[in-house]
Amino acid sequence: MNILVHPVKLILRIQPVQSYNDGAKEYDLSDKLLMQGLQQVVLPEIPGNNNIVTYRLPLCFLSRGQFEFLHHAEDVHTREVYYDHEWAIVDVNDT
Repeated sequence: MNILVHPVKLILRIQPVQSYNDGAKEYDLSDKLLMQGLQQVVLPEIPGNNNIVTYRLPLCFLSRGQFEFLHHAEDVHTREVYYDHEWAIVDVNDT
């Protein structure tokens, strides 16, 4: 969401990690997660005044466990980085 009055152009970066009960985190998920799309993408320009854009990233989990998605956006013009301090968390169980 762009809360500014002027439009912004952002690069979205996403980093999936698997989180374990002992606090350890694994960053190489090549055998645990399939992602269809890019982990770094330039979003369409977002108009100002609370407008939004949507980016979908289809996922296929190959392993059980808790996965966290770290993400931030960088303004392509000012290089300012916007962090979301609430990570997206997915718990994958057997079905």
